[in-house]
Amino acid sequence: MRRKVKSAFAYPIIVLCAATVVITFLVIFIIPIFADVYGKLHVTLPGPTLALITLSNFVRDFWWVILILIIAF
Repeated sequence: MRRKVKSAFAYPIIVLCAATVVITFLVIFIIPIFADVYGKLHVTLPGPTLALITLSNFVRDFWWVILILIIAF
């Protein structure tokens, strides 16, 4: 029974890890590129887009705080 439970949890854990890597890559590398493009266009951005850009800036500037929190958790 334990083996079946472990194997049932293996796939969701792998998917969660892969999704975390992809989202982290997007936040660190891709969103800043779009932020630069939007900044050069001088357009008013919607709230969710501004929140995502702010999140990206926070992660890029304070990655060490996030790392400390993950280790402490």
